[in-house]
Amino acid sequence: MNKDKLTSLLFLILGIGLILPSIIFSFNTIKILTTYQATKGILIDFYEKEKEDKKTGTTYILYAPIYEYFDKRGNRYTINSGSYTNMTSLINKESKIYYDENFPQLAVTSSFQLYGIPLISIFFCVVCLITAYIVKKSPIIL
Repeated sequence: MNKDKLTSLLFLILGIGLILPSIIFSFNTIKILTTYQATKGILIDFYEKEKEDKKTGTTYILYAPIYEYFDKRGNRYTINSGSYTNMTSLINKESKIYYDENFPQLAVTSSFQLYGIPLISIFFCVVCLITAYIVKKSPIIL
């Protein structure tokens, strides 16, 4: 098997392998946006996590916002967003939160989780499939 066919096959396998996760991530996002309740969460505190840089050995602190939100019945819940950053000034004071009406403690705060991960997955799937097609079709020019 020559290099072009092998490269094309590799990108084809990667592209096909990424189709299923892309579909799953996209359907999860659609499910959350259509079936979960949306509310506004207010920043109440930060969760601090110590992280060590393996190269330099220095330790620094990362912050994740903790939001408080209310469901339709007026019950109060708190959620750690899980989005860590090294500066508290970059964190929004309010955030849109999607929660399951049957289990209000199950909530999603991160727009990256809703939009970024599916879009990145779809992007790499398409890039791999297009690359496989281009490598298969292009003649070798020496």
